[in-house]
Amino acid sequence: YLPPSLTARLVAAPEAPCAWERRWLSVAFVDLVGFTALAERLEAEALAAVLDDYLAALARAAERCGGEVSKLLGDGVLVVFGAGAPGPEAGGSSRRDRALGAVAFCRSAPALLAALSETWSRRGELVDLSVRSGVASGYCTLGDRGGAGRLDFTLVGTPVNLASRLQGRAEPGGMLVDAATAALLHGAIRLGPPRTLDLRGLGPQRAHAVAAVAEPASGAPGNAPAADPVRAGRVDPGSPSAIVPAPACHT
Repeated sequence: YLPPSLTARLVAAPEAPCAWERRWLSVAFVDLVGFTALAERLEAEALAAVLDDYLAALARAAERCGGEVSKLLGDGVLVVFGAGAPGPEAGGSSRRDRALGAVAFCRSAPALLAALSETWSRRGELVDLSVRSGVASGYCTLGDRGGAGRLDFTLVGTPVNLASRLQGRAEPGGMLVDAATAALLHGAIRLGPPRTLDLRGLGPQRAHAVAAVAEPASGAPGNAPAADPVRAGRVDPGSPSAIVPAPACHT
């Protein structure tokens, strides 16, 4: 019921409240496209099994990439990178590592969903779903919220809202990242050109799509298509090592 970082806090000091603290985080929001239509077609028991399979796979992928599930929001998942140790000096991750982990996690989601679709198909459940995601980075506030009767450990801040809004504007199967995340990713992955989106409650925001991996033209002499290590099965798509290096210069 609780993310690992919160469980560690409670074990260390079970009677102490989790005081508010400011921390730089990368926040990923992943949502299913087509779930509402699926819910109208599948029986409740089959729908629950599909959703449980999907959420469990995403939780494992998040852990592999250095993140943890903060909230389950219906068919949406909010994953936080950097909620454990504050930074490298305390044994935690750097800002760049958090951004890389968030993007690796989001990049793994379509492949995970495709693999699950095969499993569901073998059970006779024809599921046609896709995912879209948004990633934002910046300072958030973590801590207990509520009163004596009900407490909830939560995070608030612009990156949380921004990741959610970016997810809503991404194409099915695609991902949008904010300007701060794009700066942290520079030189690590290919990004689309910047574009300004007018996001509800946030105003104009610069965003980048995470570009598809470019392959050389198959007809060009000496330019055989580069093997995709993820598709070849040599790299776990949920691992940060699945990120494909970009050329030294890109926008």
